[in-house]
Amino acid sequence: DYILKQQAFAALDSGDDIDESLFEEFSNSDIHQVLKVCADLRPSVDISVVKTHRG
Repeated sequence: DYILKQQAFAALDSGDDIDESLFEEFSNSDIHQVLKVCADLRPSVDISVVKTHRG
């Protein structure tokens, strides 16, 4: 989110030349497979540890 808002959109708005090969490299990156595995391993519910004040 930060990269898009602070860097990518700012570069587009400023009229800077855009390196189109970066989009292709991102689309073909192995990171997508890694993130899919991470997403598959994520539990279906949020888990948190909360300190209680029991005796």
